[in-house]
Amino acid sequence: MSDVSPSIISRWVLECGDNEEYKPLRDVSNIILHVKLPLYSDEQISDICEINLSKTYDILDSKYNELVKDGITPEFFLFDDHGDIYIKFIGNKSIDLIKTIASLSPDEFEVYCSKLLSSIGFVGEVVGGTGDGCVDFIGSGLRLRNIHIFNNPASQPIVIGQAKKYKTENLITLKEIREFFGAAIIKADELKREKLEIFGLNHPTFFTYWTTSDFHPSTKAFAQKAGIWCVNGLAIAQLSSHYGVNKENITEFLSSET
Repeated sequence: MSDVSPSIISRWVLECGDNEEYKPLRDVSNIILHVKLPLYSDEQISDICEINLSKTYDILDSKYNELVKDGITPEFFLFDDHGDIYIKFIGNKSIDLIKTIASLSPDEFEVYCSKLLSSIGFVGEVVGGTGDGCVDFIGSGLRLRNIHIFNNPASQPIVIGQAKKYKTENLITLKEIREFFGAAIIKADELKREKLEIFGLNHPTFFTYWTTSDFHPSTKAFAQKAGIWCVNGLAIAQLSSHYGVNKENITEFLSSET
């Protein structure tokens, strides 16, 4: 039972919770643990829930605030009624879409990220492959909205990104984000030297890291200081939904012309 930590329980709750009305977190956890741990007795499940309830709530509360800070819409709500913790979910449709996106091959995921970048308004391009130096896709040609003059190519930002398809529990490490940061700096320099007529030496440039999983806290702290745009699985799913992509039409989206 010691292997079932509050962090694991909180992850399972976010993956599997589907009640759209407030229910006690204890009861929701109990139902999910019975599914995840079929060999455990009712008494064992109850003990696990009780022992980990407080820390599970703390992790979920911290996750909620983290999502808000990152500009991602939380798909669950917590309510503390004098020590009795309740939770509800709003549809949880993003979880299904995350799973569909995560089922893509690594190459397909790179294409998916570049096409989603194109949906935002960039001209997305896959540049990954063997020896890609951690850079998988780039975006350029984004016109500044509502500005119809002085909008030459030098004012249109470049996006340099990496696409990492990971399982939910595999977080992006500090080492990985540092390696990408170094590679992205080199890629930006190459672009500006090789295509000086398009990308000026002082061209606005953004670095972004997209993953189907999430980022370790130390990774996010480094990315914040370095100015790297981190996009996790939930953010990708919500961005996809915003541009009309769902699990039914994802194959069509991948094969569409951009």
